[in-house]
Amino acid sequence: MSQKQVLITGASSGIGLATAQLFYQHGWQPLLLSRASNRLNEAQATMKGSLAIGIDLHDSNVGEQVSEHLRKQSLTPLIIINNAGIYAQHAADEINPSLWHEQFQINFFSAVELTNAVLPFLPNHQGASIVNVSSTLGLRPVASAAAYSAAKAALINWTQSLALQLAPRGVRANVVCPGIVQTPIHRAETQSIDEQSLFWKKMDKAQPLARVGQAPEIANAIFFLATNQSAWTTGSTLVVDGGINL
Repeated sequence: MSQKQVLITGASSGIGLATAQLFYQHGWQPLLLSRASNRLNEAQATMKGSLAIGIDLHDSNVGEQVSEHLRKQSLTPLIIINNAGIYAQHAADEINPSLWHEQFQINFFSAVELTNAVLPFLPNHQGASIVNVSSTLGLRPVASAAAYSAAKAALINWTQSLALQLAPRGVRANVVCPGIVQTPIHRAETQSIDEQSLFWKKMDKAQPLARVGQAPEIANAIFFLATNQSAWTTGSTLVVDGGINL
């Protein structure tokens, strides 16, 4: 019997990599999507049988590229996890069209394009599902990240529409909203060791549970929503944030 396949974007680091590793540990074949070719190859090397697909979500034809890969290699993913994202802060009154376009392309439109392209490959039964990774900022925005917050809010709303659209097929769609998680999206790794330490200590103090999240904790939530552990759940938003959204 062939392995069940899970397609994961942003799979070369952070939450995406932790999610791929968790599925792999449970016997799944991860289909790893990322534009970071070096990290992607390193990730693939740690998971025997996984497949690496180099994709840049800035491209407007990302859906066509992924579906072509699936056709050529006869791949039939059971689960889609739209995890890839970018984060940018800006002045509350700043109007920067290129920033807004990029935030929406990576954090929202690429997920829509990829999902629509891959949906024909998903089987019509209750083992198939989609999990989109949004953010607590999609629920409670801040002015200094308005573009990111708006894109992540759109992702939540679209997931709910998707859940209604796909329910007759038996395909579920849910969303995970992480809070502040220690991953490369915050770009703290570009700072000195002392600066990184101060940054994460500051972030820890902002949390009701007194620490930021770790990628495997979000991966556990994704795995729960993606698999039959949550077979009667669709259109739901699971917040995993150490209580910061309160």
